[in-house]
Amino acid sequence: MKNPVKLRKRKTVLPKSMPWTIPGSEKDVHTEHCCVRHGCKYGEDFFCTVVQKKKPQSFICEHCAHEGIIDLNQLDAVLSGKKPCCPYCKHTLP
Repeated sequence: MKNPVKLRKRKTVLPKSMPWTIPGSEKDVHTEHCCVRHGCKYGEDFFCTVVQKKKPQSFICEHCAHEGIIDLNQLDAVLSGKKPCCPYCKHTLP
């Protein structure tokens, strides 16, 4: 009997800056965690699909929530220069 062929395990190396993408989807790790206003949660603003505006973020971030922004529509209004009122106290956001 011949010696069995030893197969080497193939090592897949993904670049650190590449987002994990769901094929056929607009979602990746950045769309679920990063904010277009406050930046990339992972410190990779140059490669972040949200910061670079290649894909929309799915949720508001913790910083936006602390500032009184409650949803993505309100975040879009802040980013476009319109200062929406807070639905609870009716004051304009800074």
